[in-house]
Amino acid sequence: MKSIPKKKKRKVKYSEVAFKLSSKQKKLFYKCCKLNRTSPNKFIRTIINNYLEQYSDDLKEDKTIHKNQLKLFVPTDKKSGTQLKINMEG
Repeated sequence: MKSIPKKKKRKVKYSEVAFKLSSKQKKLFYKCCKLNRTSPNKFIRTIINNYLEQYSDDLKEDKTIHKNQLKLFVPTDKKSGTQLKINMEG
């Protein structure tokens, strides 16, 4: 009997971030971690996640068209657009 091949696990991408704290900030940071009974990494991740959730609407891309933006396409309807013809003759 043949065994079913296992699917490969998807590799999760992480990025490393480094920053500096003063000795006073470091003491306060570890004190907060101890009071919340979390590790420093988990404490930082929860703070970042909460911040990103709170401001996710403000962080979305700005899709406004600026007044000096070149208009190459003039939308005739919402699904398609037609290209403008530029007359280069005088």
